[in-house]
Amino acid sequence: MTLQRPNTNETSAAAVRNALDNGLLALVFQPILDAQTGAIASYEGLLRLRAGDGTLQSATDLIESAERENLIQHIDCRVLEMGLALLRRYPGLVLSLNVSSLTAGDRDWLALLRTLAAATPDLTPRLTIEITETAMIRDIAQVAAFVDDVRALGCRVAIDDFGAGYTSFRHLKALHIDVLKIDGAFISDLPNDPQSQIITKSMIEMAHNMGLKTVAEWVGNAAAAEFLRDAGVTYLQGFFYGPPMDAEKLGEIQALAPGKAPL
Repeated sequence: MTLQRPNTNETSAAAVRNALDNGLLALVFQPILDAQTGAIASYEGLLRLRAGDGTLQSATDLIESAERENLIQHIDCRVLEMGLALLRRYPGLVLSLNVSSLTAGDRDWLALLRTLAAATPDLTPRLTIEITETAMIRDIAQVAAFVDDVRALGCRVAIDDFGAGYTSFRHLKALHIDVLKIDGAFISDLPNDPQSQIITKSMIEMAHNMGLKTVAEWVGNAAAAEFLRDAGVTYLQGFFYGPPMDAEKLGEIQALAPGKAPL
């Protein structure tokens, strides 16, 4: 699978609509492993843009364009539809999906989740919705209500990139979340950075004391994984365990995989 940057001339409202209208959005899947057993506990679905030659490109520029043009909710709705279709297809699959900070609180997105959950209620316990802490900065009351609505439908909620901002600890107690995903900037050079080690251990301990599970992102080597396991992290995610895989490879694994407990 080849990942490329999209042509900057295509990052416009027209490109966003073209991607939505012509089925150019795709998900790839990065495994999230149980830190103690090494078994795959779930996957994170990551958005990609399909090019004319079939290769998958980074969707970063497309997402930024969608946020500027107030179209990101449409992308997040499409991602939700794709994710739930996979959960329906593979009964053993446990999946995390991201929503933009602009979508956190969007009534249309919540209505779609509610409709899909009503049709197949056994899917939502296998779904975790990830929101960035940027959303907390925008409107903590709105995000708190969004989290409660999502959890009431059976999903779990994770705060992504935790520790990247300045308001996390102040607002965390207002949210009834399930999982903290530690920002990868603290993990990328963990074995060689004493300050990152101290901060990471503190976040893991705090989360544990609050009854929350933790995911360390960007795990890139065995030394970082060992440190994190010793520190008590719940789950590990990163290129050390392989790059994100396409839906075909995920399907091959799921065809052989037993049912899993959710995060």
